[in-house]
Amino acid sequence: MIEITQTANIRFSDVTNWMDQHALPFWATTGYDADRQVCRESLALDGSINDPGFRRIRALARQVYVYSHAEMLDWNGPAAAIAETTLDFMTRHGWQGPDKGWASRLDDNGRVIDGTPDLYDQAFALFALAWRFRATGETAYLDLADQTLDFITDKMRAPDGLGYLEQVPPTSDERCQNPHMHLVEALIVLAHCRRSTRYLELATTIVDLYEFRIVDSDSGALREIFGPGWNVLASEAGQITEPGHQFEWVWILNEYEKAGGRKVDALTDKLFKFATSHGLAPETGLTYDQVLDNGQVAKGSFRSWPQTETLKALLAMGERTGKFELNRIAQVVDNVFQYYLAHKPIGTWIDQLNSGREPTSTYIPSTTLYHIYLAFAELRRLEPAIRSQTS
Repeated sequence: MIEITQTANIRFSDVTNWMDQHALPFWATTGYDADRQVCRESLALDGSINDPGFRRIRALARQVYVYSHAEMLDWNGPAAAIAETTLDFMTRHGWQGPDKGWASRLDDNGRVIDGTPDLYDQAFALFALAWRFRATGETAYLDLADQTLDFITDKMRAPDGLGYLEQVPPTSDERCQNPHMHLVEALIVLAHCRRSTRYLELATTIVDLYEFRIVDSDSGALREIFGPGWNVLASEAGQITEPGHQFEWVWILNEYEKAGGRKVDALTDKLFKFATSHGLAPETGLTYDQVLDNGQVAKGSFRSWPQTETLKALLAMGERTGKFELNRIAQVVDNVFQYYLAHKPIGTWIDQLNSGREPTSTYIPSTTLYHIYLAFAELRRLEPAIRSQTS
């Protein structure tokens, strides 16, 4: 564990200013295709428009979340319009019906490029619909969410009953943890939207799968790719873990408990301990992209999103224990600003650093805003509790 000796100075005002004065306005203008009334997939590295010719459902869904959350936080901008039009574009072009689910990729005009139902995309569509309901109270969003969930449970359930297929029809017998994690994330939000036991019950089956089958019971390592039946692969690919996902799960599990799920202290502590022990660069506290299940660094580069997931995990652990690690929180926030958000124009980011902390990004993916905004929104939500600890 990294120890920081200086007094914590968490940059609350910088966080709020970056969100409200820079990121949200930038992605509502330059990052929004006004002609087609939909958010852009990505931008050129200098912040100029350079559409790649496709729009992923997951990317659009994440922007719907961001602006729905911004609307709920009373941002003084066109949050509702950005979220509504982007979700309308998603639904008109990407929803293929109750028997086919959501497409994965559209062209700039909405024509389906790839109609393969992918669990990751279905999960983020659920997430977007749930957040849109939270912002508006419109039950039509929940009705479509329930149709999406029906598709997942009816058409994508794994034959062995252990979770869901990553896509249908499957192209491999390998199993991936990541889309299951985001499905739980979406189910938790849905549980706050409608009085139904369905959402938490489904989330619990996946949480159980993680605790008793996927996460290593001894080390707490969360491997990314498995063989059939969630058996550990003998190859090096089967040893890969991503500390960012381990930290992300810590936050999700905390939200799961708060929504009424069962106690998951042991699982949460294991995931946090492994990621903290093996996933952080000792000289900076930056979170590595990948380590092996034995703790050895496998990929010493640093994407932006593992840093924001580290922040969310620290905040979740503070909520759980009643004691926030102030210096570590301050360090992660400083790292995010120093290494990623110092990019121009303000409101954009560098998404990837190499092992020497040099930028290697060639474009600006819109999907990163979901990670940054959610982490910063959590920091804002918990600011009173954090300040009370220092008073």
